[in-house]
Amino acid sequence: MLSSDNDSHDQSTTSSDSESLKHRTATAPFDDSNAEIILRSSDNVDFHVHRLILSLASPVFETMFTLPQGNTDSPLVQMSEDSSTVDILLRYCYPTDVPEISDLGLLKKVMEAAMKFDMPDILKQARKQLLNFVEKEPLSIFALAAHYKWREGAKRAAKECLAFNLIGTHVDELNLISASNYHRLLEYHQRCGRAASKLTLLNEMGNADQLYSLSTRNCWIFCNNEKCPSRHVSGLKASDGKNRYMKEWFFLYLDAVRNILKDRPAVKLITPMALRVAAMKKAGECYVCRPRAAFDLDSFIIGPFSEEIEKAIDKIQLELEF
Repeated sequence: MLSSDNDSHDQSTTSSDSESLKHRTATAPFDDSNAEIILRSSDNVDFHVHRLILSLASPVFETMFTLPQGNTDSPLVQMSEDSSTVDILLRYCYPTDVPEISDLGLLKKVMEAAMKFDMPDILKQARKQLLNFVEKEPLSIFALAAHYKWREGAKRAAKECLAFNLIGTHVDELNLISASNYHRLLEYHQRCGRAASKLTLLNEMGNADQLYSLSTRNCWIFCNNEKCPSRHVSGLKASDGKNRYMKEWFFLYLDAVRNILKDRPAVKLITPMALRVAAMKKAGECYVCRPRAAFDLDSFIIGPFSEEIEKAIDKIQLELEF
């Protein structure tokens, strides 16, 4: 059966439309028809790029472009990366703004591509965006930073991990690092916990009257109500050699926060009201402490107590094998 001219035209048009659906051109600045190279992503987006820019950014591309390219005006390079990854990778190469990456999965793919194409400077720039995710996914960020041998990022993530119980927690990124570095993270976590929780044990302080000196204006020190229970801890003496006492209700708060700091030594975890319930209830029984207890304890927690915890943690070193 013979086809009419119209049928032939329709088939040609359909074939052309089908071909155009197979790939599309990327957005600016990667739509320059004067560019010498086309990078085609795995999802069929064509990036028109300049040979010189890619050669300067990557020795892999530089070597690739020295190979015979055939008789085509714009050699096509098929990429295994998707268009989102290629777009951001190229923006690091070009003199243009790089968007903030809000998807950790995408950032991981960009960093993997930078490693693949031997782009160390771009990898250093991209890895900084890991810190965008460090508060919500600190363990993943620690593992990625360690994998890419970024010591500063690993230390920042390790400190953020202090707010979490790491035992029994697994993320896929841990498969990227050695057992040794993971062990060092756990050891760092435990040492920070011991250092922070010791601040609640007055007789284990390096300076016996440290906590007392931080609290001289607080009602658990100056309360003169003899019926308000007090506690003296062996070793707690002021610089004049005299014994010092603090009100019992204040120790109830220290007791409540001790286990929190041992397992999760993060300052942001010592502020919840639930940790103060027993202390406030006991303080309410004293007519001197009652009107001041909540304010004084809150000021102490967010001020000198938090500062001392931070100082204790900052003294702990995270030793990594890279």
